[in-house]
Amino acid sequence: MGGLQSGGGTSAVAASAHAGCQRFRLTDPFLTRRTRKALAEELGHTDARAGIPEARWMRALTLPWFAAAGRRVHYWGDLDTHGFAILDQLRARVPTAESFLMDRETLLTHAEHWGREPAQHPGPLTRLMTDEAELYRDLLEGVHGHSVRLEQERIGFPYLERAVTTVLAAAPPR
Repeated sequence: MGGLQSGGGTSAVAASAHAGCQRFRLTDPFLTRRTRKALAEELGHTDARAGIPEARWMRALTLPWFAAAGRRVHYWGDLDTHGFAILDQLRARVPTAESFLMDRETLLTHAEHWGREPAQHPGPLTRLMTDEAELYRDLLEGVHGHSVRLEQERIGFPYLERAVTTVLAAAPPR
């Protein structure tokens, strides 16, 4: 992915800085150097968090606009019950949102980086795809261990780079 580098932020921020990810760079407070509140007001929203945990609120707030413009919307969060709950919330706004790195293969490949989720999200999630719902259920039931969690920052950068390259290669031309 030539030129994809981490500048000390999360892998997600590094991925959003890639030239092929213009759709993320437009709304990333870190990259735009504008506050979340200013970006929300610019988009006509007074709720600066939009019901999504603070680290992800802006992308979820603006993604319906991207989807309406015919752009594919992708989500990558922590592989734990709350990560799937956020994906479910996002799909309430953008039903066509696609997840990546939110699968069993990613979880099992990174078993040495698992942590424990302090408290699991208990509710039913109705907007997950079949494979996502199965993994969510397995996390709740402790199939892979008690309260297993894989934080997105713990996924190796080469693994992330391959996944982002695959997502970008599958994106329709603009």
